[in-house]
Amino acid sequence: MWNERRAREALLDTIADVRMDGTMASISGTDAPNILITKSLQQYIEQTQDISVLMEERTYFDDISHHFGLDAKTEKERRGAVYKGTIIEHLLVLQLVQFYEIVDEAKETADKAQQLSDSLNCVAAWIQDLQDGYCTRHLEIAVELDVLLAHREDLLKEESYGKKVLDKYKTSIYTERFGVKTHLPAKMVIDSLTSKAKWLNGKEDIDE
Repeated sequence: MWNERRAREALLDTIADVRMDGTMASISGTDAPNILITKSLQQYIEQTQDISVLMEERTYFDDISHHFGLDAKTEKERRGAVYKGTIIEHLLVLQLVQFYEIVDEAKETADKAQQLSDSLNCVAAWIQDLQDGYCTRHLEIAVELDVLLAHREDLLKEESYGKKVLDKYKTSIYTERFGVKTHLPAKMVIDSLTSKAKWLNGKEDIDE
């Protein structure tokens, strides 16, 4: 028998394995853990209608040994710090990082691009549901995600554009992040996700 409470707890435990750099401390054997997490959440939400789970807060997995290039002062400041974010924020970290990784990849990643496009549209629809059902007009997210949500569509074909964006983001979270949050309009986040999903849908043609 399917146990709603245990399924919810398992999902939240898995989310807590997300690192701020878009990697995970668990879920091995796949290069797209966000797809698995999104599908699991989709199944849970479809069966329970518990869309509020997306606003639950969980910590990020932050093992110091995973970070490279930290000076002694920064490492000392980070050690023991606890960073939290909503499930929506965790999903954004995973999906936006993968988006910029795919931007620089060859067209043989078309299947991966389509999967991520579907996943981005799914999260955008959930945010729309939160806006419609819970009057969630703004989302509280880590300020560093601004750089990932914004993108210049005219630069997406530029060589190493994805790497440049990710380097800027990761430099910020490795050396500057102290849990500062910002409030962004839900519609702005939705538009960013759907725009990226649309671009991914045309990636195969773009690369030809």
